[in-house]
Amino acid sequence: MAGCPNFCSQLALLIFFSSLCYVSSLDLSCIGVKEEYNKKMGLRDDNVPISPISGNNLQVCTQESTCCTPDMENKLMSLSGKEFESVVDNTFKLIKNTFVSRTKKFDDFFIELLTKAEEDLNVMFVQTYGQIYKQNAKMFTELFEDLRHYYKGSNVNLVDILNDFFTDLLKRMFTLMNAQYLFDDDYMSCVTKHMDKLNPFGDVPQKLKRQVKRAFIAARTFVQGLAIGRDVILAMERVKPTDECRRGLTKMMYCPYCQGLMRTKPCNNYCLNTMKGCLAQHSELNKAWNEYIEALKLVAQRLEGPFNIETVVDPIDVKISEAIMNFQEHGATVSDNIFKGCGTPRRNPSDSSSRFKRQSGESGTDYYSGADFMNFGNRRHETSNEKPATAGGTNLDRLVQDIKDKTEQAKNFWIQLPYLICNGEVAATQGQDDDCWNGKDRSRYVHMVQKDGRIYQANNPEVTVDVQEDNGIVSVQIYNLKLITTKLHHAYNGIDVEWTPTTQIQGGNLTDVASGDRRKETVVVEGSGKDSTRVDEDPEEPTSSGDRIVEGSGSGSGDKDPDEETSQPVRPSGRPNPTVVGRTDRPVKPPYDVTNKPEDTKKDKGSGASTPASSSAFMLLSAGLVVIVQACLLR
Repeated sequence: MAGCPNFCSQLALLIFFSSLCYVSSLDLSCIGVKEEYNKKMGLRDDNVPISPISGNNLQVCTQESTCCTPDMENKLMSLSGKEFESVVDNTFKLIKNTFVSRTKKFDDFFIELLTKAEEDLNVMFVQTYGQIYKQNAKMFTELFEDLRHYYKGSNVNLVDILNDFFTDLLKRMFTLMNAQYLFDDDYMSCVTKHMDKLNPFGDVPQKLKRQVKRAFIAARTFVQGLAIGRDVILAMERVKPTDECRRGLTKMMYCPYCQGLMRTKPCNNYCLNTMKGCLAQHSELNKAWNEYIEALKLVAQRLEGPFNIETVVDPIDVKISEAIMNFQEHGATVSDNIFKGCGTPRRNPSDSSSRFKRQSGESGTDYYSGADFMNFGNRRHETSNEKPATAGGTNLDRLVQDIKDKTEQAKNFWIQLPYLICNGEVAATQGQDDDCWNGKDRSRYVHMVQKDGRIYQANNPEVTVDVQEDNGIVSVQIYNLKLITTKLHHAYNGIDVEWTPTTQIQGGNLTDVASGDRRKETVVVEGSGKDSTRVDEDPEEPTSSGDRIVEGSGSGSGDKDPDEETSQPVRPSGRPNPTVVGRTDRPVKPPYDVTNKPEDTKKDKGSGASTPASSSAFMLLSAGLVVIVQACLLR
């Protein structure tokens, strides 16, 4: 028994060294793939091999030896499609929030401007005329309601709205100034027929109609234009990747995993070709989109200048008061002309209404005659001349300038998408041309980067694209953009635009005109089916690096001469390094991470680099030592 400890020790050492030799001879290079497949991709690793197997059965990641099975490849193809949609959605985030927030801001501004103008008029007229105004206040309320309905998209005629208002005003003022008479409907119809000849309000109605028409047409078309841009972006989010795109994405993003190259990123130019193939349909939108942006800017210029809605709506009470003053000054002449043309009416036997009690803060009773009631022009100074407290504490000039700046940055967005995506962490940076995944191995990518646009993807080496096939959603959005561009040009020239009463903006919400259904914070995409999506309340500050629009680093336009070096393609309008639009003081953090991997500076060590299998080795050694100890104890 004395030799037992020595025997056990020797046996343990023998097993230990034998196990080390056995473990070192195993090919465990797929263990790292198994871990990534399970923990980071959220997929079951039951059928993931721990050592390479033949890759002849794979459809996309074809290699002589691989860490992926056909079942794994199918799951990775499905995963790559979902991740691509998420990547595109993140890339859309800033431009979507820009159009959603600016549409709501302009709408809020305009609605509050109208509301404040109505309140100012009401305060001034109540203070000046008291009960008499209150008895006739409905006509003023209806005027502002009609203006709101027009702005919301109702196909009412602005000129008719103002004509009806001044016709009604003439009837009421003529009746008040001639309260000693009785007027029936036929007589009042005769009065209104002579309105153009009488010109009772001077040139105020003509000037106001011209100003209101131009300003309201521009404002309504502008906000509708912003809403169309918003809806186009929301609709384009629903464009799904094709089967060929999913194959290309799988090859780019996950085939390196099958070779044990978990930390090797795709070459930048390789990523560009793949994304240009997958986003070929999106690029078809670019021409119509840029024309739409330019038309939107033209109307914005009108709003800053002669069609400024703020200078029309804010002093509307003053303009109406000027019209009434004109009537008061020429009231006697107007009445005489009416009596000559329509005849002398019957006298009112009870002429008590020819005098009106004035509501004042002073004690006692104060009365106006009918003519005196109209003479209030010098009382305008009693009211406040301050600007309305508009939405967001801004004014029209600042608001429109902000919208112009933001929409200008959105130009060429649809052809910039591949650059926005590939300049992120999904692909290797320029300069790492020999240390990136080229679709087959970790080496230089040799193919040229294709030009921008669907037609140029006919020979895309990574994604097969049918350049003659249109996408239904994209075609509808191109039509919508062309239609709104035409309407914006009409608005720029002061021509009224008709709208189909489908959905309209109401203080940031959309209301179905037919049903009146209000949908809080819900955006409805029209023209390509309906889809609802919630948007951020405050998109001003990006919530992540994915919220920024970055300009491409010039990593490929594909329009170089074939004899030139292909590793550094540059977009015509690109910059040498990606920069955040409007922020050049710090480097860009890429907009997203496809695999959601933490920053890792480790490199894969060669193609099919193995992951240390120390844990498996220790388990094997531990089991052997347990057997030895048990054998010794039994002896």
